[in-house]
Amino acid sequence: MIRAILSLVLAGALVAAEAPGRDPLPRTAPAVPDAVPAQALTQDDDLRRRLEDRLRRLDQDISTRIRAGGRPMALVVQDQRLERPRRDRDRAARDLAEALAESAATARRPADILDGADPRRHAVQMPPIAAGNRLQIAECFRELVAAAAVDGTADAAIAADLAAGKEALAAADPAVLTPGELVRAAYLDLWFLAEDARLGQRQGAPDYPRRRSLADTARQAFLTRHPDSDLAPAAAALLAGLP
Repeated sequence: MIRAILSLVLAGALVAAEAPGRDPLPRTAPAVPDAVPAQALTQDDDLRRRLEDRLRRLDQDISTRIRAGGRPMALVVQDQRLERPRRDRDRAARDLAEALAESAATARRPADILDGADPRRHAVQMPPIAAGNRLQIAECFRELVAAAAVDGTADAAIAADLAAGKEALAAADPAVLTPGELVRAAYLDLWFLAEDARLGQRQGAPDYPRRRSLADTARQAFLTRHPDSDLAPAAAALLAGLP
């Protein structure tokens, strides 16, 4: 039995010794790079590389300055075509600064009741204000005529002031006047008619009777409508001395 086993082992060894040898299994290994010299950059490539480097440094500067709360560095480009745009930019910057300063100053001022009102409010407020102003203008002309009688002003100047006073009074819309202003307007109308009649009587005007009649009608109407007014005694005496 032992001899049989030894015979088989010996036979296998002889067969293995006579068989041809095989190549080893392949192994992966990186190749050594070829030592090829780098090609020289063209002029366009070199310019592109420098521009990219410049832009990269500018971006870094902008990021650094913004994070630090500053401003990016200014680029100075010498080109005559840019002079006018630069001037326009600087002028616009100055105008903006002035407008902002004026706006800030306005915001600090006390608010006016008319500031910021919408057009509807203006439409309601303006007519009474305009009518009151016209009434004040008529009052000023009344004072001028009253002073002219004392100063010896020429009749032509008095007639012009009377006409201007009547025109201002006619422009005061009675529909928007207050009750007190309506009484004052009626008195001024009477006063101007009385002075016009007095001027016509002094000049011997042919239409003096008509002027006198218009003034008297206005006096009666005032005393009838406003008998309790403080102006009633003055209105009653306006035609004194006129025939």
